[in-house]
Amino acid sequence: IVAPALGTIPELGMWLQQQVAGEVVLQALIGPAGVQLGARIADAAHKLHQAGLVPRRSHSMVDELIILAQRLVLLAQKEPKLAARLGCVLAACRRQGMAAPVTAFCGIHRDFYFDQLLIDQQRLYLIDLDLYSLGDPALDIGNFIAHLTEYALRSYGNPLALAAQEQAMFERFLELNTNAAPETIH
Repeated sequence: IVAPALGTIPELGMWLQQQVAGEVVLQALIGPAGVQLGARIADAAHKLHQAGLVPRRSHSMVDELIILAQRLVLLAQKEPKLAARLGCVLAACRRQGMAAPVTAFCGIHRDFYFDQLLIDQQRLYLIDLDLYSLGDPALDIGNFIAHLTEYALRSYGNPLALAAQEQAMFERFLELNTNAAPETIH
């Protein structure tokens, strides 16, 4: 569910939404019902992808790789000893990204991860749709899973600590999107 819009401030590129009850979904996702919630999050993303709203902008794999390259250049400037390794990482990401099959674009969140969902009992609310774009829906699920992996590594010292939640989300997304390519999510 997306909270009702109250108005816009075009000069700031901002829209205002009605306040809704709920908490950021992360604590519920790492809790005992986290695996089931992972699948429900894929359902919520799918509903957004099927909304039929046509955004004014688009976002492709090339756009994603450009952003990644910019961030890695900044990191290499701060950590010169990592520059060669970061160059290898970028090259590998470019190879994988450009080899990923192109699927039909639809409206995507584009910044989809646990801080962009509120949960209030059984209701999920999507928030922060300022980057809503026409793009590959696999980007949303891939982004969410990447954030979970990073959180697991940072919080538990183990990138696989939330693998069951990630797998539930991955499988449910593929179940709902029969034309999606698993490698595009990765």
